[in-house]
Amino acid sequence: MSAFYKITHSPKIVVFASFALTSLTILSACGAASTPAASSSASNVASVPYTEAKNYFVNNNVKPGWLTNVKIENQADFDAMFGMGATQASKPTAIDFSKQYVIGVVGDVTDVNTEITPVSLSKDASGKIVFAYKIKTGEKMTYTMRPISLIIVDKANTGPVETVEKK
Repeated sequence: MSAFYKITHSPKIVVFASFALTSLTILSACGAASTPAASSSASNVASVPYTEAKNYFVNNNVKPGWLTNVKIENQADFDAMFGMGATQASKPTAIDFSKQYVIGVVGDVTDVNTEITPVSLSKDASGKIVFAYKIKTGEKMTYTMRPISLIIVDKANTGPVETVEKK
């Protein structure tokens, strides 16, 4: 038996590879750059441009449960919560914390295939940044995952952050 066969058919490798592939599939299922909905002058809400951060995962040391209203403004805080899930085919989205910050929604650990997808980002008249997202659930899986949605925002568009789930 070759060494390659032993490595690729190890139960631990198969489970890890399945988890990694599914996590990356979920993260890459959404568009790389999004154009939020048009501004609404009637309600004094302005759309804010953002880019979806891809190929990141939640570190194991992050407390369990849903985390919303996550605003990360520096590399050290980001690295404490998230790791890079690079593959040969794709790299994590670059983030320049001198010019940008990250807004995130982190789901709880689940064995149900779950996607958190950005819907829009806006700034209201009071200066609050509102990140709207949708949650889509699928089939039960044989392993667990922790769904996330991360968006990158220019620091020119700053303010208190609120996340809102759209049904």
